[in-house]
Amino acid sequence: MIVSTIKREKIPTYPARPYNGGYLTEENEDCTKVYTTKVDGSRILGNVYSLDVFNRYGERYSKSKDVIPHLKTSLRDIYEELMSPIDDITERTGWVDCEHLCKHDTFKGKVALLDLPMRKYSHLDFKIFLTKEFGSPEANINMDFSVYEGVVILPWMMTGHPSTLMAKWKYLRELAKRGMHMHNESTPFIEGFVGVEASSNYPVQIISPTHKSGGWVKHRFSN
Repeated sequence: MIVSTIKREKIPTYPARPYNGGYLTEENEDCTKVYTTKVDGSRILGNVYSLDVFNRYGERYSKSKDVIPHLKTSLRDIYEELMSPIDDITERTGWVDCEHLCKHDTFKGKVALLDLPMRKYSHLDFKIFLTKEFGSPEANINMDFSVYEGVVILPWMMTGHPSTLMAKWKYLRELAKRGMHMHNESTPFIEGFVGVEASSNYPVQIISPTHKSGGWVKHRFSN
């Protein structure tokens, strides 16, 4: 059973699962959320010290060998830098929430870092620290991707005005269409946005892998 697997392996949480917010409009966008580009991959929870990798259901990930090189190098570098404000070394448990980019030609074989489940600061601070230390603030402003040694830094934004977010939404939607055409793929690599409450902690829970996380919402180009 999945739950017994989680207990045995001491996974602290299932990966956060967003609610479906439908198609993004000026009416349903939320100025309290950080909107990050949603990409299509395999959701995983990995540990930069033990090198354990699990899928979103708490089972051993079948492609762990492709992720481990990232865990013990670049993801470990990022984890230790972003967790350095935490004085208690025992709280640096090594867990990272990622998307393994294995379904499309774009960034194939790399991982996108989504969050650090055990962080003690806000989601917005996490995005700021990550982009400043390992990404490109300039690229992020233009909703362009950054890459740090095999780790993809997803572009994100907070909405200051409805037209601003919607302009980025339309830009990414066109980028997704061009990518499908370029790589002759039937589904897009870029799928939309995931909105997360800016001030929130990571929603740690081991109730169920299908349990929706409050404060997380996804908006796809196609629902």
